[in-house]
This record gives sequence, structure tokens and C-alpha cells, in this order.
Amino acid sequence: MTAAPKPPHREADEQRLLAKILSPEIRFDPFAYAAYVYPWGEPGTILEGHPGPKRWQAEELRAAADYLAENRRLVAAGKPPVVYRASYCTGHGPGKSALFAMLANWMFDCHIGSSVVMAANKEDQLKTKTFAEVRKWRALGITRHWAAEPETLAIKPATWLALRAKEQLGVDPAMWMISGETWQEQDPDAFAGKHNMYGLMVLFDEASGIPTSIFRAAEGYFTDLTINRFWLVSSNPRQAEGEFQVIHTNEREMAKWRRRTIDSRTVEGLDHAYLQGIVDRYGEDSYEGRVMVRGLFPDSGEDRFFDLVEIDRAIEREPTVDPAAALILGADIARFGDDETVVRLRRGRDARSFPSWRWRGSDTMESAAKILDIVRDWKPDHVCVEGAGVGAGVVDRLRHLGVKVEEIQPGGGPLKSRDRWLNRRTELAALAMAWLAGGCLPNDHRLREDLRNIRKKIRKGLVYLEPKDEAKARKIPSPDDADALLLTFAVDPPERDLRDWRKEKKAATTWETYRVFGSRRAA
Repeated sequence: MTAAPKPPHREADEQRLLAKILSPEIRFDPFAYAAYVYPWGEPGTILEGHPGPKRWQAEELRAAADYLAENRRLVAAGKPPVVYRASYCTGHGPGKSALFAMLANWMFDCHIGSSVVMAANKEDQLKTKTFAEVRKWRALGITRHWAAEPETLAIKPATWLALRAKEQLGVDPAMWMISGETWQEQDPDAFAGKHNMYGLMVLFDEASGIPTSIFRAAEGYFTDLTINRFWLVSSNPRQAEGEFQVIHTNEREMAKWRRRTIDSRTVEGLDHAYLQGIVDRYGEDSYEGRVMVRGLFPDSGEDRFFDLVEIDRAIEREPTVDPAAALILGADIARFGDDETVVRLRRGRDARSFPSWRWRGSDTMESAAKILDIVRDWKPDHVCVEGAGVGAGVVDRLRHLGVKVEEIQPGGGPLKSRDRWLNRRTELAALAMAWLAGGCLPNDHRLREDLRNIRKKIRKGLVYLEPKDEAKARKIPSPDDADALLLTFAVDPPERDLRDWRKEKKAATTWETYRVFGSRRAA
């Protein structure tokens, strides 16, 4: 029989550490755990300037300890324990993910055999931010060696510890882990099914973007009668609808949850002057002031679709040149009146390194001829043209001239998330909004104002962009520049073959390289 693997440290030291971590004063108190395990104030560590968790984090860690104490009293009195539910509405940067990371690692270390399930509004958020924070705090703690080498979305016990738990405590370690779980809105059943008598913690980060179907699936996790059942959700309250908003506004739901609203200006360690600058620039009750700083929901469902601060950051951000990304042309078509036909180009994250074109008063033949000239000059990989109304004539003419055109119907149904977006235009705006986090926009006043002025509305639970005629009734110009940009998100092409790109570039002059490949840096 093969001997069980030994811990990496001396047996006596490991026994003392296990006894300390599993003692009641730490096992049932996440704040005491965090204070003991992490190197607060220790020189040479990233916590050198931090004497302990932030005040609000400490309060929430202690609140979890109070919950456990109450559940233990309930069980001692022969009553069933309850589920701990906490929800945090916050401005930017207060340390939501850090709090979740401390709680996740406490659950893993102090409740052997337990499960922690983490989800976020997007897979990229989960992988690069939420779960990355868990791994960071794992590496900081004195119990880091209790876990095996972390996987992308899983932290499991080290082999020696898993075997010891099984042999000495009779605990099946199969479900003992911290796992990052992705979800699909159309298939909530795939997210359901977690149960664990040793304890279960579910953490939803950026919960404002997690659909109701996934919330409903998670409710089924907590049917086992154990004192260790935690469900915590947090988010910037970006959307004035959805389950996260219901938690904070519906009286029946509010009674189930410990709720907290956190103004980022009250959190120590943040740049309060910068945060106040956002409020001063956009207004205390603006979307930016309420959502990004004060941790409040927008005033109503009829609010701005795009985040104003993200728009400005995209304008300030340096462009990223990606020659493998496809060059996509978007053309929003108008004929007469105040509206303009606008053409824009985008390559990957870069929508700045290219000119834009606009004209008004041209018929479909003239507009098609002008777009053909742009296509010949810039050689885009995809040409996306609005096909509604007069745009249909431009599409037909371009095809007659030999141009391969993607005809886009903004008023048609979305290709995905049909239970979230009302039409294709809104779906394209959602893709553009996600792109803004790393994208680069030109310092173009008309485009900036178009994006700032686009508002979202809700009909039968589906989000849609305010129609152009309603915007005009508010004396807002038609968002032609914004719609041309949105059309560049109508295709999701694979990367270009760089071998072809290098051949074309080698044969091109400097100016031709700029025109075709989209950046003077590429020349």
C-alpha cells in the first residue's frame, strides 16, 4: 500500500496550523480568519500599507460570523438553519472582488469538503478579474499550500490534504473546491445542480448583468439543511431592471437579503478626488454619478445605454494595432433631410486610426458610388450596410457593382439573447458597449455625443434603444455616427491570414499601408 503524501512543511507545524484554522474562533469567523491568514502591514508585500480589510469589508466579514452564530443557536434550539443572503450595490473600486476572495478562501480552508461557486456577468470578467482575485488572495495566505496548483477556474485541495480529510474525517473531497462557473442564459439548467452538506457558498460578481434565469437556477442550490449556506451578490447597479435590481427595490425580496449601498467616496484607499471629479463633471444624479460613484440605480429604465466614463476612456486610450483582425466597414444610410449617410471603419479594438465619411442629400446611386470608392481605397474584409428603407437600394447597387455586402436590418430580431434584446440594433449596441472596455475611439465630437445620447427603454422585459423619431422629439440629432460604428459589430469574422497580410504590406507604399492596414505604425 502506498503511503499517503506528506504535507510540504513539518508535521508538527502543519498540525498546529490545522488546529488553529479549524478552531471555532476562526472556523466560524471570516474576519478572524482574514486577520490571521493574510500578511496585513507586512513590509515587502502588497498589503504593506494595509493594516487590515477595508472598514466595509470588515463589517461584512463580521456580519457573516454573526449569521453563523445565529444558525448555531437555531440548530441548538431544534430549529432549521437559514440561508445567508447579502447583496452589495457599489460604485467603482470599493473592493467587492477582494471581499469575495477572502470569503471564498475562508470557506475552503475552514469548512473541509465544502463548495464555493463563483459566477460573473461575463466569462471574461470571471476569468480575468473575479477568479484571478481569488487566486491572488490564495497566494497571499499562510494556507496557500493547502491547495493544489490552481487551474484557470478551479482551486482544489492538495493531494495530501484531500487524503487526510478522507482517511481521518471521512470527508469525500470530490466536491471540495472553489470553482468558477460559466453560464448560458438559454440553458439555465446547465448551471443548476450544486448541493453540498459540508457547506455551500455562491458568489455572483457584477450581478447586474446576470439574467433572472441564472438567479432562479442558483436558488435550487440551497435545499440541504446545513448551517453553512451563503449567497452573496454584488455589482455596480448599471441596469434599472433585472433580478439584482429587484433584490434592492422589491419589498418581498428586500426582506430576504442583507443589503448594502456603498458610495465609493466613503471607501478608504480610493482616489476620492477622481471620484468626485466624475460627480462634478456629470452631476450628482447623472447616470455616472449615481451608478459609478454613489452605488445607486439609474433613475428609471429610460437611461443612457452607454457608460459615459467608458466612452471617454476609449477616446483617451492609445490604439492597439492588430493586423490579424479583420477590417470592417459600417455604413448607415440616409437620403434627404437632416440625417447623414455615415461610413466608419474598425479593426479589432481600433476605431481611431481611420477616417470617417459623411454626406447628405445623395440618392442611392450616388451613395453606392461613394461607398464603392471607399471600399476600393481601404479594402475592408467586410462591408456592413444598413438595409432598411433607402439602404436597401444602396445594398442592391453595391452588389450589382460586385461588392460583397452584409445587409443589416437594425429593426429585425437579435441573433442571440432573444429574451434580453428587442431588436438587432440593440444587440449591436450591447456588443459595442462590451468592446468599449478595451476599445479605442476617435476624438470625434459627433460620435461622442451620439453615444452619450443613446438611451435604452424596456418593453415587455426586453431592452431596446430609443427609436430615432423619439430621440428627435427630444431635439436630439439622429445618431448616424454611432449607428455606423454599431454596424461594424454585425459580423464576428475570424482573424486574417497574416501571411497574406505580410505579402500585401511588403508590396505597398507607406501611404498605401496606412490606408489598407489602418495605422501609420504598421507602415
